[in-house]
Amino acid sequence: VDLEELKPIWRSSVEEDEVELDRLRGGRDSSSTTSSSSNKLKTIVSRLQDEYTLNFPSVLHGNEEMKLIGSGIREKLGINVYAVGMYGSPSLFDAVSPSDLRYKARQFETGTDMTSFVLEMILQAEGKVIAEAIADSVGVRYDGSLLDIEQLENLIDDGISGKGGQAKKGTTLRFDCTKEGVSLSVDGVERGTVKARGLGKAFVDVYLDNNAVSPSLIDSCIENSSIATNAVIENATESDVEGSASRRTMLSLRIWLKRLKKWTKPEEASVVAVSDEGTASIEVSDEALPSADNTDLDADTTEEVVDETLAVADVSTDVSTDEVANESTSDDESSDDVTVVESTAIESTVLESTPAVEELIEEEPAVVVKPGPEIETVAVSPKIIADIESKLGSGLTDKATSVSFQPKLDDGLYLAGVGVRKKAIINVYAVAMYTSPSTLASVATLNKGKDAQAALRDSARRFGPTTPMTSFVLEMTFKADGKTIGEAIGEGVKPRYSGPEGDVKELESLIIEGVKSKGGQATKGTIFRFDCTKDGISVSVDGVSQGQVTCDGIGSALVDVFTDNDAVSQQLVDSCLGTWCGSGLVIEPVSVQPTLPPAANQDLEPISVEPATAGLPEVDDTPPSTPMQAASMLDKSNFDTKDIATRIRELEAEIAAEIIRVKTKQGDPTSDVARSQESLAGESPSSSDTGTNTPMIDEKAAAVESKAKSLKEKATGVSFDSKLEDGLFLVGAGVRKKAIINVYAVAMYSSPTAIASLGSMKKGKDAQSTLRDSSRTFNSLTRKTSFVLEMTFKADGKTIAEAIADGVKPRHSGSAAAVTELENLIVEGVKSKGGQATKGTIFRFDCDAEGVSVSVDGNMQGKVASEGMGSALVDVFMDDKAVSPQLVGSCMETWCGSGL
Repeated sequence: VDLEELKPIWRSSVEEDEVELDRLRGGRDSSSTTSSSSNKLKTIVSRLQDEYTLNFPSVLHGNEEMKLIGSGIREKLGINVYAVGMYGSPSLFDAVSPSDLRYKARQFETGTDMTSFVLEMILQAEGKVIAEAIADSVGVRYDGSLLDIEQLENLIDDGISGKGGQAKKGTTLRFDCTKEGVSLSVDGVERGTVKARGLGKAFVDVYLDNNAVSPSLIDSCIENSSIATNAVIENATESDVEGSASRRTMLSLRIWLKRLKKWTKPEEASVVAVSDEGTASIEVSDEALPSADNTDLDADTTEEVVDETLAVADVSTDVSTDEVANESTSDDESSDDVTVVESTAIESTVLESTPAVEELIEEEPAVVVKPGPEIETVAVSPKIIADIESKLGSGLTDKATSVSFQPKLDDGLYLAGVGVRKKAIINVYAVAMYTSPSTLASVATLNKGKDAQAALRDSARRFGPTTPMTSFVLEMTFKADGKTIGEAIGEGVKPRYSGPEGDVKELESLIIEGVKSKGGQATKGTIFRFDCTKDGISVSVDGVSQGQVTCDGIGSALVDVFTDNDAVSQQLVDSCLGTWCGSGLVIEPVSVQPTLPPAANQDLEPISVEPATAGLPEVDDTPPSTPMQAASMLDKSNFDTKDIATRIRELEAEIAAEIIRVKTKQGDPTSDVARSQESLAGESPSSSDTGTNTPMIDEKAAAVESKAKSLKEKATGVSFDSKLEDGLFLVGAGVRKKAIINVYAVAMYSSPTAIASLGSMKKGKDAQSTLRDSSRTFNSLTRKTSFVLEMTFKADGKTIAEAIADGVKPRHSGSAAAVTELENLIVEGVKSKGGQATKGTIFRFDCDAEGVSVSVDGNMQGKVASEGMGSALVDVFMDDKAVSPQLVGSCMETWCGSGL
């Protein structure tokens, strides 16, 4: 069968055929039975509520064309919160399954241009609570600007505020969903409209998708539609039935043929709607249908047609969004099939968005063969190379896109794994990672999991003789312009790169210029290659080099985009671990005799220390004359790499101790470590300690000094220094979220003793409790614990002060006046900045046994002298109800099992 000849006739997708066949069969999906169909366990709380009888009118008030499709209950922990009725066009009665119902209800075309939901409160609640709950549910399903979600939340809150701030039992909220946005009425009074394309569809999804908040509503709708369908069938004539049977037979054959040939719908300006079963249904605007000789549309035409799920954000420095190919977040989905991806909490806020000009491209296999620059590599035995090449065979194929990648690049890099970058149900590009044999071997003895992922990432990004380069090859499976791709990849790199933002802009420019040379559009099959080294990133497009961004650290940042815990393609990570974990691949490192750097001041008095090479194996320092000799050296090495690692750690401790000795001998009163020792000892060093005599070295301070490092909070991109000027070291960093808004980044600093308390512990509740106790019990070993907050969302001083005070109040057993005093210090500090804590404003709270000191942007505001308040503020960030679980997790990740 030549399906190319049938394309002009078979213009529908497989999914559309299935929906029609399902409708003709008049049956329900057996898999669509929801939880409300089963016997629910009634809790004690639910029994205490008065029984509620659903009683919605059959037509919508003021619009008799809108019929009641179904009604249900919104439950929360067994409590009936509100009843909900869904109104729409009579055509919704034709729905034969939940997916069909959802598809029809969110079309918003002629005949079904609006779907409405009427909520009647059963339980009294504050307007703010209701507004936040609804906004959160819509927000995770909406791909547009988060400002639209904020506007919706404010609209609901303001509407209920007009009734005294409380939505009492019987209060009705009506939400009219259209393609233009969502309108709200409270008790029949119109409150306003949030105009945003796609918002109406997201609202419909709250009640009709796989994670619908009221399964009983879906059941009711389907039951009502089944009654209508049966009535139609009973009244049908014999010829109608015969025609229907003929149509069913034809559709069944058509679906079978299309699947057999992997046929896809002809390219059109299409809007993607996601069904509950994970299939994609296509709706086509009549005005947007392309002519027979031209399927490409200009930007103006497509802007009117493309669904909001294909929108790409135009990100500002203040806020950002999840883009079509936004590399700063990851999709949790790992299925090879097209499935629904429900967004997780969005890690940033949005200013504006720009529709993308893109098309759905049918997927075909392709093979990547692209050259790269020559690089210097270490010798690897032929046996290892043979093992790698045998395992890879002819390469790997990404299942979701059918794109194939060759096993090796011509510069000695081998294929680690393949994956796909998805946005909702769209496969944006296939991606392959190529790296050194050493990196492949780093996970060979590990089981698949987070530890293996961390090992792979560390080896791939730590550029050196064993891994001089890691490369990523991207093949587009979805058309997009250069600016969209450049900005998306740039947004992924930004929060992971600590260098100048101009470097990221340069990377974006190389991508954009490369696509410009192809006419401005990266069509299906366009290949991008990114070579990451310690010197930067080289970019090529379709084999043509575009240049290099030369800066330290940006290569590692791009590796992080694809391999860290927020990797943009979990499928790529899974493929790498699935291919190489447990492979048994072992590459012995070439032993190198380490040497200490020369002393900074040759006049310093020498001291007797253990030689740097003590404890290390003796090796032949004669360089190999050929690669084969180098490989032979590898095979003959018989030393224990664990012993070497232990010896290196001992050397690091010796170096740290020597730094302390040198600084002390030079009379440096500003030494961070000396100050930390002073804190640990509980008193200042005497004059006899600063002369020619070497003071007692505190091992904890030295060890923490050697391991402490600055951290970048991933969700906000805010970086924090490794230590403060008063001897406190960085414990961890996190983010304070409110709903889907990142309010501020927060870092915790504490004593070496508090940090060392985690050294031998595993991550978990016990470790969290230990850190909390150590950092809040103020004594000579831990005199102070500090929290540094950097705002990432603008707020007034009163709001910030009340929020922090609300956290302290239930944890502080002292005077309420002391908490009020804390609020006032914060408010006054923000007043000095004009009353607004804008993005970048820094608050610091120093907690000790006497109370809490407050500073704003480095200016001391004062101290609240109240015993126990310092410990209470530590509890706000460290106890079981900590306001930033990310901070707690970072502390555990950084120091648990550190060996301190």
